Amino acid sequence: MLHIMEYTILNTFINEKKKSCRESTWKSYKKDIIQFLDNALKISKVDDEYDLFNNFDADGGYKNISFVQNTFNNMTNDYAYKKNSINTKRASISTFFEYLVGMGLIKTTPINKQSIAKYKELTDSEKKHVLLKEEVDELLLACDKHSKGEKMIAFSSSRDKLLISLMYCTGLRISEAIRIKLSDMDKVENGYMINITEHKTSDTVGTKRVPLSNKCLGYYDEYMIERSKLKNIIDENYLFLSSSGRKDCKDSRMGKNIFNKRVLKSNIKVKDGYKLSTHCLRYGFRNKLMENNINKDLIDMIGGWVREGMGMVYAQDGVEKDSMKIEACNIL
Repeated sequence: MLHIMEYTILNTFINEKKKSCRESTWKSYKKDIIQFLDNALKISKVDDEYDLFNNFDADGGYKNISFVQNTFNNMTNDYAYKKNSINTKRASISTFFEYLVGMGLIKTTPINKQSIAKYKELTDSEKKHVLLKEEVDELLLACDKHSKGEKMIAFSSSRDKLLISLMYCTGLRISEAIRIKLSDMDKVENGYMINITEHKTSDTVGTKRVPLSNKCLGYYDEYMIERSKLKNIIDENYLFLSSSGRKDCKDSRMGKNIFNKRVLKSNIKVKDGYKLSTHCLRYGFRNKLMENNINKDLIDMIGGWVREGMGMVYAQDGVEKDSMKIEACNIL
């Protein structure tokens, strides 16, 4: 990338690094930060480096955090960087932000607060298959394949389609999906929003709000028709029921059994050493939205991925974000 501006503050930063770092190190700092600043300058369309720095201050809120994340994404997407190279660039930019805080040019660094998540490589024992859209379609087709003598075919088929499509189109964990109550669903202009009130985030429990996307709406209508035909509904307020009309949300066993049953009836192939579980739908959701350049903070808000300072992003969640979430999830 052609260097756009002479950054006087960066030059001061690099001169200090020359005193304490090897030549290869400070040159790496300079290259990474110039790439980042040049990308930021193009996006912001300002012509002064001090005006540019105002866009980096995490105290500026969600807009500034998103700006930093989008700038970093643009920078790394320009080149086929390996993940460890991206982490190195992240570290360089983080060090520069800390310098800007020390100089009083920004109040809070956005990386420590929220932006630019560090990539983590999975070990071989942790590798899981990321379901592609075509493979999810295979799972949905498998919902219409039944064993000889199987009962309640129309009910189980419609229920399983809704569960699988909902998890893929929202990134819900199986434990979250299986606990949805009808009272958690709000009717909106373009369908429904679901309030997940027991969203687990590491050691804490939070809330999030996800859409019933276009792909899911048809399956929802079909399932509710079949659900209404059950002779004895015991747990009326729960969305997903067994054929006996009961909820099964003490654990995630019912949802996992549904998923595994449909996988066995599908033609999905998994590499040796990789695992295929309900969580792979969640990975597929994230990857598909990232491929379509959906804002990373919005993806995390919908899926509930927690990074340092994620509470700052969740604080921006609410009804006003519904249309953005619906538009994003309709891609799937």
